[in-house]
Amino acid sequence: MAGRSGTVHDSTDSWFIGYDREYTCGVWVGFDLPKDLSEIGPRGELALPIWVEIMNALGTDAALPPVEIVEPGK
Repeated sequence: MAGRSGTVHDSTDSWFIGYDREYTCGVWVGFDLPKDLSEIGPRGELALPIWVEIMNALGTDAALPPVEIVEPGK
């Protein structure tokens, strides 16, 4: 599994995008109208727990041996 988190728009949005050998999932946390997310929790860590819960619900298995991800032909 691998992924990347971030915040945008003056830290009013938080996101995490990650993947494993079968699934790719992106999670965004924010409000329709921009609002400082620090009232909810650490901005850079808001989306990750949601992503983990989704990936666990999909039945991903971190115990499987690693598999090389081959770059598609150009």
